[in-house]
Amino acid sequence: MNQNNFGFPLFDLLSACLLFALILYVLKNNQSFLELHSRSLVHELDQSFADQLYSAQRHIRIAQQLFQARTETRLPDWKQTIDKISAQLADIEAKYGGNSPGVMFLGPIGTTSIILKEKELSQKLLEQILQTNTLLQALAEQPLPLAPATSVSEALHRNQVLISHLLKLKNR
Repeated sequence: MNQNNFGFPLFDLLSACLLFALILYVLKNNQSFLELHSRSLVHELDQSFADQLYSAQRHIRIAQQLFQARTETRLPDWKQTIDKISAQLADIEAKYGGNSPGVMFLGPIGTTSIILKEKELSQKLLEQILQTNTLLQALAEQPLPLAPATSVSEALHRNQVLISHLLKLKNR
């Protein structure tokens, strides 16, 4: 049996290191979700909604960087639009992490209130993502022919496609 000088099997030491690395990885990836979740006392927050929200915030920051890199743009008030979208996304994050107005009610009334709040926030998130899409389309020399998105995940995917296209154009 392989042993190092300290009397511990080498396999056990490697297993402990691997376990420690996996725990650090999970903590790192879930830290922002756990911070958001810690502000909500009653209902479980949806990890996928939080991921979508953070992706939308990342997309608007990339759009801002792309606009700043451009000397000429067809959208003169892009800065105000980006600031407005960023503020709306921050508002959605604050409302999502906070408790629902119906949290004082137990049972079906409180659950309904939570579901309605999450549906409303999801709709607001979709609107902000579509506005980001409009900004990104304004940056493209020839806008990509994309059909309108009807879901948050579809809209995020379309924004990601546009960002990839714009970054390719920028690197030429």
